[in-house]
Amino acid sequence: MNYISVLHFASLIVDILLLVYVLRKKPWQNLNRLCAMLIISMAIVSLSYGLVPMADNGAAAIALVNLATIGFSAVPMIALWFTLALAKKDSILNNKVITLISIVLPLFFIFIQWTNSASIVLEETYWGTIVIWPASPFLYAYIAYCILMFSLSGFLLLDLIVKAKASRQRKQAAILLITGTVSVVLSVIDSILMYQFGMKSVPQVPDILFLVLVIGIVTAISRYGLMTITPILASDEILSTMSDSLMLLNNEGMIVFANRSACSLLDLRGSNLTGRNFFTFVENDTQAHDLLDETSKSGALHRELNLVSAGGAITPVLVSTSAIRESIGEVAGFVISAADMRQHKLAQAKLEAHQQLINGILETMPSAVLVINQQMEVVLANRIFYQGLARIMEQVEGKPLIDVIPSDELLRQISASRQNPNVNTQFEFRYNVDGNGKILVASILSMPSQNVMLVLNDVTTEREKQDRLYLTDRLASIGEMAAGVAHEMNNPLTSVLGLSKLLIEQAIPGDTGEDLNTIYKESLRVSNIVKNLLTFARKRAPVRQPAQIHGVIDDVLKLRAYEHKVNNIFVTTNFTDNMPDVTIDYNQMQQVFVNIVLNAEYEMIQAHNGGSLTITTKNLDDRISISFKDDGPGISQQNLKRMFDPFFTTKEPGKGTGLGLSVCYGIVANHGGKIYVESNLGQGATFIVELPATVSASELALQMQISSYLKGKTSNSNTYIPFSTGIKER
Repeated sequence: MNYISVLHFASLIVDILLLVYVLRKKPWQNLNRLCAMLIISMAIVSLSYGLVPMADNGAAAIALVNLATIGFSAVPMIALWFTLALAKKDSILNNKVITLISIVLPLFFIFIQWTNSASIVLEETYWGTIVIWPASPFLYAYIAYCILMFSLSGFLLLDLIVKAKASRQRKQAAILLITGTVSVVLSVIDSILMYQFGMKSVPQVPDILFLVLVIGIVTAISRYGLMTITPILASDEILSTMSDSLMLLNNEGMIVFANRSACSLLDLRGSNLTGRNFFTFVENDTQAHDLLDETSKSGALHRELNLVSAGGAITPVLVSTSAIRESIGEVAGFVISAADMRQHKLAQAKLEAHQQLINGILETMPSAVLVINQQMEVVLANRIFYQGLARIMEQVEGKPLIDVIPSDELLRQISASRQNPNVNTQFEFRYNVDGNGKILVASILSMPSQNVMLVLNDVTTEREKQDRLYLTDRLASIGEMAAGVAHEMNNPLTSVLGLSKLLIEQAIPGDTGEDLNTIYKESLRVSNIVKNLLTFARKRAPVRQPAQIHGVIDDVLKLRAYEHKVNNIFVTTNFTDNMPDVTIDYNQMQQVFVNIVLNAEYEMIQAHNGGSLTITTKNLDDRISISFKDDGPGISQQNLKRMFDPFFTTKEPGKGTGLGLSVCYGIVANHGGKIYVESNLGQGATFIVELPATVSASELALQMQISSYLKGKTSNSNTYIPFSTGIKER
């Protein structure tokens, strides 16, 4: 056995010892297993090359070379795997294609060698047989394969040196890079001397040169904890890699230790940061003193501070402090952890801006908006909702929807919408707000996480306008029909009046004559009603002229006399003497009084099947006043404000249009007067119409005095009492 074989066997023994050393650390860890595979591959080369010089013949030597090929082919690829694991980038091997290539490539070179496709030459030297691979595509392919794998491994180690947070990792990578590079370079020099310069006296010892890398591995394990974990190394790893800045202060506030993050935050190296006063890095040193003083008392504290780096950059941080105490209880130092709040502040600012944008959109929306969660509770409501539905935040947010808007139909529609989230549901429902009925259109929009956006639009005004158009059209049709009916009735009624008059003139005696008189009187009354109806329904341009208001009232009472009689309504008139004329459209003013009387009749009949209506006129100097007081149920203060609103009515559906008083208001206003109502619930109602007089009361009194003096008499006005109307004379 020559000394070259002894070196190979010595290398084999070192590989075996290193293998045992590595496997004892953590055999189940992936990095340890890969390191063991790398060592076994080189051990195979050492064993084979140690036996080749002692081979008895060429066939035995070639067999041993084929065995060494297993190690030569596997080492470059396993070295790359080991480096990937060390750099924590071995997840790339989860890709099946890459894994397959990394396995097939070494097997390819082994297959070529074992099938003798690559011709090798055996030569004898002074220390024994050596192996010569002649130049061939196989040799060049193998060299390219080795260069690629070792280059990738070197790049990964260099990247780890630059980017690793823990100093221990950087030193591990540096040692492996240096010793591995030395091993590869020496092996390349050995091959160049043999193949390029033909120096066959140079021994083939790549496995022995691998011992340089072995020394690096042992150093990395023993000094820097490669492939092993101890409490000290673990704490160093934690402190070095943690993202928060960590500093250890003595009881005077001097920094005795700072991790990598703290050095980066304060823009100083660790050696320059150690020994510096912590207070100098706080923007407000008073806050820093207070922080340590309060920590000494409470033991631990959390607070936001602004730290100032060596370059003057101000960084907001969330500081957590704790006191380190000696056995006797005195504070020996402080541990300060500082979390950089810059990204948090930016994210918080963006979140607040986003929230403000959402609130701005909700606040400017013309519709009321509610956001409902999966538990049917109100999460959010906008300003329009609070205003339109008379609610405050405490009554809405966080409350069940059924308490905010008591509507079973609304809950049913939202539940149905959740079953079909891609369909936007819209429906209409009624809701009372402070006693006022509102018509709302609800749009249900699905949101993430089973939330629902409810958009409410108040369409009460639009629906009222639609109803008004419908009622106006219907009233116009009824008016035209009534005028037509009255006109058609007038023709046969004229015949009845004429014939009954002729018969009366014949002086027929007895009951027949009395019956004829009754027929004539009743027909005449019907004729007057028809004439008034035609006058009331006929469309014509207003004609205003001076008139006595008492005459208008009397005509209205004649028109309603029969209804008053049969419904037990007693009318009392309190007419003021010497009333001045008023310039009015006679028919329009008659329409005003008819509407007021009709409303009084309805309310009194509904309340107690009859009642008392008192009509009073007054002379108010430059105007006159006509009041209609009934003893009906009265009007609530809430309804009193809306009595003259178009289409507002308290009557049952079908019995009132809500147009009468609004028309009266318009007619009186056009005459330069005013109409208003006074009432208390349960005490009847008084409608008052005031109209401008043609002459003032003082002027009228002067005229009357002159007339009396000239004529020698005074004139008194008597109240007209219609036939059997139940009107009391005053």
